Amino acid sequence: MGIKRSRLAQQRRVAGHSQEQLAERLGVERSTVGRWDRAETDSLPYIRPRLAAELMVSLEEAVLLDDVQAVEAHPDERLGHVLSNPAGVDLVTTAHLRQRVQQLTADYDRMPSALLLAAAG
Repeated sequence: MGIKRSRLAQQRRVAGHSQEQLAERLGVERSTVGRWDRAETDSLPYIRPRLAAELMVSLEEAVLLDDVQAVEAHPDERLGHVLSNPAGVDLVTTAHLRQRVQQLTADYDRMPSALLLAAAG
């Protein structure tokens, strides 16, 4: 499938726009919106406020929709990135961490806690 901005495409559909409709409303070609969805290009800075308005999200939320790494990165790679760049944490990484904590909690009831130290670290 390749790299894709699935959150951008999903929000576009939630807002009720096809690629053609969004392109028309923003004054760009349909192929441009397709390239945004496939993460081949980024929207130009002057288009982003209008894009956010059309997608019914804030400008800050629209930036999160552009995150390609969040779509394709392996969860452990994402955790390594977040540890070195704490400001780069996103919802997918947060969900992965929550899942790992829940797994540790379940394991804590089944095995000695000393065995969980490495995983908890």
